[in-house]
Amino acid sequence: MVAFVLIQLATWLTRVLPMRVQLGLCRAIAETGWRVLPAMHGRVRENVRHVLGPEASDDEVEHVARQQWRNYVRYMRDFAAIPHSARAEMERIFAAAEGWQYIVDAMSEGRGLVLTSVHFGNWDLSAGVVAQHYPVNVIADTFTSSKLDEAINKRRAILGLKVIPIEKAPRRTLSALRRGQVVAFLLDKPLPGDEGVEVELFGEPVRIPAGAAYFAARMGAPLILAFAWRDAGGAFRGKVLPPLQPAQDVQATMQRLADLVGEQIRGYPEHWYMFRRMWAAESATLPVGLEEAVA
Repeated sequence: MVAFVLIQLATWLTRVLPMRVQLGLCRAIAETGWRVLPAMHGRVRENVRHVLGPEASDDEVEHVARQQWRNYVRYMRDFAAIPHSARAEMERIFAAAEGWQYIVDAMSEGRGLVLTSVHFGNWDLSAGVVAQHYPVNVIADTFTSSKLDEAINKRRAILGLKVIPIEKAPRRTLSALRRGQVVAFLLDKPLPGDEGVEVELFGEPVRIPAGAAYFAARMGAPLILAFAWRDAGGAFRGKVLPPLQPAQDVQATMQRLADLVGEQIRGYPEHWYMFRRMWAAESATLPVGLEEAVA
């Protein structure tokens, strides 16, 4: 309920306040959150240390960790504003996107498309850009709060996205790909040791979901990784990578994806939002509401 009220309040504020005031609030919220959620930000620092490597100073780690949190608060502002700003922002992403032709060519094959990304930049708007041109289905968890679930899925619908609940993913994913549609997956949710597949990310093993590679191999669908994020000046950027040919070895395909994800995160570490302990055997617990918001 708290998360639902907050997202409704944030949506109203993005309608009535000038952008400069909204951005000022984002900065204030980020600074406050950094102080009142020390355990979570300890996990953020641990993750950043993996990304930057052991040679990075504590000051460098702290700087990137704080930037991640500030950018995430800005992302939440963008998400709240979807009902009245999504179309204009998706048009800006489309205009700035590099590699869009890869999606056009992949969809022309008529075998559907497995579109992948991670919790980086603005993954919702990234999928929404594709949905303005092709039918897009997204695999998503169902939130325990029905009101929060409704509020988030309402925004996904505005973006043109059709939600496939994760518990119904196998059948509906196959059906969507058979119809030549896009199915979108996020790759970077850390899993316990008996789930997913193990890959190496930033030189350390981690287990992540393997559905993207499995379904692409089973259906012979192209597999594409894409990102959208804001540059230092606040303007959107977009990148679509060349399609991968999925191997029958699911782990091998996921490792190739993990390598590409690592390159993107290493280039723009301040835009990766991972507030779980990525490399731990078990995910740490986030504050109520935030756990679901970043899932």
